[in-house]
Amino acid sequence: MKTEIDFTKIPVLAEAMARLQRFAPSAYICLLGMIWVWSTAFPYGATDGRYLYLSPEGLDKLRRTSNPVGYIAFLLLHEALHGTLNHGVRLSKLKTHKVANEAADYVVNSIIRMINSKVKGYDPFPLIEGVLDDPGLAGDYSAEELYTILMNKPTPQPDPPQGGQQGDDGQQGDDGQQGDDDQQGDQQGDQQGDQQGDQQGDQ
Repeated sequence: MKTEIDFTKIPVLAEAMARLQRFAPSAYICLLGMIWVWSTAFPYGATDGRYLYLSPEGLDKLRRTSNPVGYIAFLLLHEALHGTLNHGVRLSKLKTHKVANEAADYVVNSIIRMINSKVKGYDPFPLIEGVLDDPGLAGDYSAEELYTILMNKPTPQPDPPQGGQQGDDGQQGDDGQQGDDDQQGDQQGDQQGDQQGDQQGDQ
């Protein structure tokens, strides 16, 4: 049973939505069309285009920051853009959900940076610390295009062991590789990716 949220009865959410209405009206309208529900499956939030999932723990964490309205407005805008761009459907066709999630987050956060740049004096949607943010990488790519770039990006390899270091099976390690992928993990994780379908806040 999903517990629905009436954002008008939660002051910080109402203030954050008012900020979207002013600076990102299309995203505001998109959010009005979603069903808002509480969920503990994500660090902050997620969307599948129909539902907006918000974490009560994540929201409380943002409330305790120096800019609660700003960070919550960022979270709402981030999820609204995923919905507006139909990432849930588009990226569900891609094989590696984790990388698809990362690509979508880079693209969305780059758009948010552009929105912020148009406002003089302050950022109405300050990025939450730790989100995937690299305007140079995101460029003008679509999420699908950036996904292809990330999938083809060489994975850094650790240095080989020195001095004939022994492996767990008693044999000398041949390249010292410690894992399959050293790329940065997505804050919303594979579970958020399943909910957004691309995944993809957050995080």
